Amino acid sequence: MPNANGELARAKLALLDLYERGVSVNIAEWVGRHPQHRDELLDYWMWLSSTTRLTDTQRIAVAPGERIAEETLQRACMSVSLGYQWLEPSADHGDIEETLGYELERLRNLPETKTGRAPKPFRRAAVYAWIVSNVTKEQVSRLTVQKTAFLLERAMNLGLFTEHRRKRFGPYDHTARYKDAEPIASKKDWLRVQDTSLAPGDSAGEARKYAVRYLKSEKLAKQLLDILVRLSDSQLETWATVEWIAGRLAHTATAPTAEDVRAALKSMPEWSDKLGRANFTTWHIEEALSALKLLRLVPM
Repeated sequence: MPNANGELARAKLALLDLYERGVSVNIAEWVGRHPQHRDELLDYWMWLSSTTRLTDTQRIAVAPGERIAEETLQRACMSVSLGYQWLEPSADHGDIEETLGYELERLRNLPETKTGRAPKPFRRAAVYAWIVSNVTKEQVSRLTVQKTAFLLERAMNLGLFTEHRRKRFGPYDHTARYKDAEPIASKKDWLRVQDTSLAPGDSAGEARKYAVRYLKSEKLAKQLLDILVRLSDSQLETWATVEWIAGRLAHTATAPTAEDVRAALKSMPEWSDKLGRANFTTWHIEEALSALKLLRLVPM
């Protein structure tokens, strides 16, 4: 089941994004989608709609040094309003580690380090089995593991899960399924295959001993998985597909919108039929974009 606090936070972030872009919002429709958060969303919208939008003109008018302070204050206010913890600057580290998204972005920018001499298929198998063990104690769908591996790669730039291609249910790695990660991990009993589901194997602990060598930060990887595990398969498909498309729209001058994503889907024969599916409505794409922006996997 999706985490209630996480769902409320994503809804608020989506509303904030729409408001700042001047998009008309029918708050009654939003409340209808999230009846369990009716009072919180109404209160948030009443407060948000009474504030002044941060227009492009206002941003340009701010001097570079002032802009940094302004953006820091905005992020602090956003963290409070969305229910995320705000971390004060550390005297030891000299910078602000505000959210998981900022931590992941910093990690991606670190120089690559050597991870040993093990061949890539072995490394992929170890991390793949690690994913299975960290998203379930019993069994999980192969789709969940595939999409989680994809988003983990994009978030941490591991250089492992780079074989994904456009398939019916979003980015999919046939090599992991048929050639290395899953077969190798299964043979070593790091995971067990049960039809279309995967489960931790009896030797899953052995896989972790190797996987921690290939994950840039097991701590951050686990934090990301804690978020992804709350999502349904259809939500994971939406997130992975939207992230894929946003990456290909990165050359544009502005952050991608739901309309941009839907236009891109329409132009792709493999994915155009997604436009008629419930998890690719404009609203679901906007929600995915907002969450991915928070994780800094999509340009703000």
